[in-house]
Formats: sequence, structure tokens, C-alpha cells
Amino acid sequence: MTDSNSRSGSSPSRRQVLKGAAAGALAATAFPGLVRPVFAQSPKRGGTMRVAFIGSPVQMDPHKVAGQEEGVLCRQLYDSLILTDNTLKATPELATRWEGSPDSTVWTFHLRQGVKFHHGREFDADDVVYTYKRILDPATASPARTPFSVIKDVEKLDKYVVKFTLTGPFAEFPVFVGGNWQGRIVPRDVSDLSKNPTGTGPFKLKEFVPGDRAVFTRNDAYWKDGQPYLNELRFVYLPEEASHVAGLLSGSIDMSWWPKSESLPIYESIKDIQIYSIPTYGYQPISMAVDVPPFDKPEVRRAFKLLCDRDALKRVVLGNVQQPASNDHPIPPTSPMYMQQTPIKQNIDEAKKLLADAGYKDGMDIEMMAWTGRGRLVEGALAFQDMAKKANVRIAVKTVPADIFLSKFWLKHNFFITNWSGRTTLYEMLSTAYHSEAKWNETRWKSKAMDDLIAGVRSEQDDTKRKAIFAEVQKMFLDDGPTIIAYHLPRVTAVRKSVKDFIVHPTALVDVRTVSLA
Repeated sequence: MTDSNSRSGSSPSRRQVLKGAAAGALAATAFPGLVRPVFAQSPKRGGTMRVAFIGSPVQMDPHKVAGQEEGVLCRQLYDSLILTDNTLKATPELATRWEGSPDSTVWTFHLRQGVKFHHGREFDADDVVYTYKRILDPATASPARTPFSVIKDVEKLDKYVVKFTLTGPFAEFPVFVGGNWQGRIVPRDVSDLSKNPTGTGPFKLKEFVPGDRAVFTRNDAYWKDGQPYLNELRFVYLPEEASHVAGLLSGSIDMSWWPKSESLPIYESIKDIQIYSIPTYGYQPISMAVDVPPFDKPEVRRAFKLLCDRDALKRVVLGNVQQPASNDHPIPPTSPMYMQQTPIKQNIDEAKKLLADAGYKDGMDIEMMAWTGRGRLVEGALAFQDMAKKANVRIAVKTVPADIFLSKFWLKHNFFITNWSGRTTLYEMLSTAYHSEAKWNETRWKSKAMDDLIAGVRSEQDDTKRKAIFAEVQKMFLDDGPTIIAYHLPRVTAVRKSVKDFIVHPTALVDVRTVSLA
């Protein structure tokens, strides 16, 4: 188990900044200095909380979800063995305790007894075995299959004990198991979770209308301390930011899940609205597919990186939100695994030379995809379009809604700006997006050397040696990487102050089990 270096704080100010605490020396996902909210002495039971999304989920099978909004919905329906909390510390959920072998290759989880699925059957070890074998089955086509390929075997020791045997050491395994959504436990006797989502979670699905709303009702049989306190939870899909602002101001919605930066000054001026912000490992890369022209040439990738004014792009997307500039790789400057490096500066002359060396002496025309439904992705694409003009790179920005982008263009197009929410570990981030066999390898960058480094990040238990491996990861991105990463995202949420005891999470999930309404 990991340790937490978190500390308690006083009651939150109008702009409450939560800085996640360390998840332990090996976690490599720590943020210093957590400020905790003060919880109400006697949470008020009842009421309906309304959360506004811009993107629109399409299904709720937790092992197949793609968009983060789908992950948020799954959080309401399903639990995991471990909860990786807002400090990125592994805490008990469906497992009450766990222990690892001295070399971290075998992990044993002791399960909570008396927990029931929504359809009434008791949860046990057979469901855990079924869940992980389902994730690892190629027929499931789960994006979690590659990250969880570290699991060699999962077996039932008795009704409430499960053993995982791994392919190699993995000291972060409990934190990883409690990650974003991949390890949500599902029942072995429900065949189609997309049509009949059934978990042990705090809410049950009442109604789901893709593109409009999802409505959840309280699970009266939930196992945790009388939670949840809400009677109902409604997620509504409002594609226009102005509708979020109007809803928060009028009180017709209680939370804007991912407000755009231009809305924050409005919210800050309203005494009834609270803004939460926490640093995360999330980022919005400009991604270049390396297996097709023009980005199959390393010179073109390096040229495009030199076209980017990272500070300017960060200002366009994040506004006045304070965040250090990033350097074209997924390891943020806030991470203890970040190596000292010289930030890449815009250099138009060098970019022109590299393009000429690659056969594009007159520049090029290229289409760039951007999708609506995420904070200022389109504005980021247009800003890069302006930067690229200086080198005669003529970018046509094409925008589509999030669901169209994810179904028709993502993983297929050669040039786009997209969004990655924070993960619980850097291993999870790297193995999900940059491993050769990862289903979500959107740039199609397949490097045996990177695969080996990702394996090393997972298996190395000495923190000094691990940091050296992360340094090599960053060098590979700087030398040959397929992404322009100008900034890492803070997790910002706007909430009415009538919502009590909400805790913002660095992975962008919404956990309202502790929430009550004034």
C-alpha cells in the first residue's frame, strides 16, 4: 500500500485550489500540498443534483468507454477494487485490504462482503476474475487491455480473496487498479452492459437518452456508510457554453463539469458559485500520425514543433489560469519525474529549413481536425493555424462534434488536436496512448525502444533508477515524438455553493457519494 503526504486545510475560499498530495514514492504521480474541503457535520439527505456536459456519451459499458463523459457516468454505476482518491492514494473500495509479494509480482486482494449488484446478487471473487478476464479478452476490444496486459493471471483463492500474478514487478499496481475507469467490476451474469449497465455503484440507471440526458437514482442498498445522500443525479448535455453559464447563474444546473476559461471570470464574480482547480496529468496534444505523409518524415514533425509558440497557445486555451508551459511530452513540469530541460521555443526559420529538407520548400497545405465539446480545442487549432502561416504551412481547420470526431476521425486522421484527461499514474498514460499495441495509440508511433521504456517505468522499484527511465522517455519525445504538448490541464469545475462536500478529482471523474444539497 502507498502512503499519503497530504495535509488538512481550512474551509475553502471562493477559488479553492486543490493540489493533490503524494501517492507514495513509487507512484510518480504526486502533486504537493493538498487542501481538503471541510465536510458538513450532518449531510442532508435528498434532492437532485444536475451536472452539465458539453460532450455527449453514447454507452456505459465500463470496459469499452472512450470519452471521459462516459467514464463519469460509469463512476455512478460501478465500483472498483480500489479507489484512487483525489490525492492519488489507493484506498479501499470493493477490496478492504491488499498485500503484495516482496518483489511486487503477486498481489492479493481481500474483498468486501455483503455487497450486492443492482440486480440483487451478491458480489464475490468470481466477478473479479470475470471482470479482468473480460478486459484482457481480445474479443472485448477494451482500450484497457494493453495497460492491463501486465496481468499474467487472476484467480480466486476463496469466495472473498483474489490473487493477481503479474508478468513483472509493479509496485503501483493497487493505484493503477483504482484508475480512471478501466477496472470497474461488472457482474458475471449480465451479458450486455451497454444495454443493461449493472454494477455495485452508488446509483442505478433510470433513463439514458444519448445526446440529451442520463438520469440516475439512489442505490438504497449501497454498501458505504449510508451514502449516497442524493436521491437523484441528472447529467444534461448542453453543447453551448452560454447555456452552462446561464444555468449556473439561474440555478437550473448545479455543476458545469468542464467550464471554458472565458467563463471563469463570470463565475468568480458570483458569490453563489465556487470554482475548483487542481493540477493534473491531462493535456491537449496536437497529434501527428507518423505512418503517413507528411509526418512519416521526422523533419516535418520537428518543423511543426518549431512552429508552435507554446506560451501563446497556453494563453489562448487556458486564459489566466496559471500553469507552467509543457515541452511536447506527457510528463508535466509538476511531476517529480520531470527532468530539467530547455523549453522548445518557436523558430520559424529553422522550421522552414526542416520543411525544405523534407521536400516542402514551398510549405504545404494540410487539414487539421478539431472537435467541439472540450475546452477551447477549436480555439487552440485556430491559434496554431495562425502560427503555421509564418512558414507557409496552410492549415485548413475542420471542426466536428465530439461524437463524430471519436467515431469517424480519431485514430484515422493524420493531424488533429485532441484531449487526454489525467490518469492516476504516468505508466497508465504512456501505456494507453504510446505503446505500440495500445488501442488508443492515436499517433500510430510504434517504437520498440519506447515500449521497453514503458515496461521499465512499470517494473523498476528504485525511485532514482525510475526517474532515469522517465528521463529517457522525455528525451525520446523531444527527439522524435509525434505530439506538440504546450500545456498540461488543470482540472477546473464550477459548482454552485449549495452543493456541499464535493471533492474535485484530478482524473476528471465526478464522485458525488459524499455530496449533499443545502
